[in-house]
Amino acid sequence: MLYGEDGTQLLLNLNLPKPSLTISPDDENTNLSAEKEAIGMMLSGSPLFEYRNYANKNNIQSLSDLVNTDAQIKVLAIIGDSKVITTKKKSSMCFLTTYDENQIVEFILFEEEYTKFYQFLKKDKIVTITAKRDTRRPDTYLVDDMCEARKE
Repeated sequence: MLYGEDGTQLLLNLNLPKPSLTISPDDENTNLSAEKEAIGMMLSGSPLFEYRNYANKNNIQSLSDLVNTDAQIKVLAIIGDSKVITTKKKSSMCFLTTYDENQIVEFILFEEEYTKFYQFLKKDKIVTITAKRDTRRPDTYLVDDMCEARKE
């Protein structure tokens, strides 16, 4: 018999300490980010649910509504990736990918907006974006305003 009644090894007496269980706090946003990283979407929930009251009170739409209109509207989104480039005129601009429960949308921030809203461009940050469709690239949107979303 290799193991004793309490599960310890009899033959190989290595004097190792018994394993202990460490319980760490469960963070829903960390779990959702890991879920999105692993399978490409959040099935068990969304960090945006906590912001729905704020969105409803302030007439903030979803990214799906932005895709279906040419008007300027406010949307609630989660920052995904951002890519900053330097133009021929030596100015910076940013291509920003955002998402919500149903949609992925790309925004463009030119130098003035990029400088003004740089503080909000962190991955997984939840923001309110006011934007309109780019007339030259109909699948992207130009950012007019951006702020951090508030829970209410």
